[in-house]
Amino acid sequence: MVQNDSILPRHNDGTIPHFPNFRLKQVQGSICDSLIFENTAPTIYQPAGYNLFPNPANRIAYISLSGYTPESIHVLDIYGRETKMPVQISTTNIELDITGLATGCYTVMLLNNGSVITRKLIKY
Repeated sequence: MVQNDSILPRHNDGTIPHFPNFRLKQVQGSICDSLIFENTAPTIYQPAGYNLFPNPANRIAYISLSGYTPESIHVLDIYGRETKMPVQISTTNIELDITGLATGCYTVMLLNNGSVITRKLIKY
């Protein structure tokens, strides 16, 4: 490929170039280091029996757990800042009092043994 070799019908200065993606896979014995990764989706841990309801919520949101007890629960605002709200963890149901939160989108994050599970919560 030679840069600026093609003559275009109109002036095309200052735009973003379009680089082709040939979806190349790793080739055995290749010295090119850009071919060492496969395009695979990350595995997301989703425990059975985890439900956040009602969503959207106005005053109280519930987390229903079955066979999973998190070490800690955090509610983050859209900027990733943790909200100042107490969360009581029990074995099956968790009640989130969201009356003090402003209207918007929040992330409920459960932490347990290095794994992180997140769900979106909308407060109206």
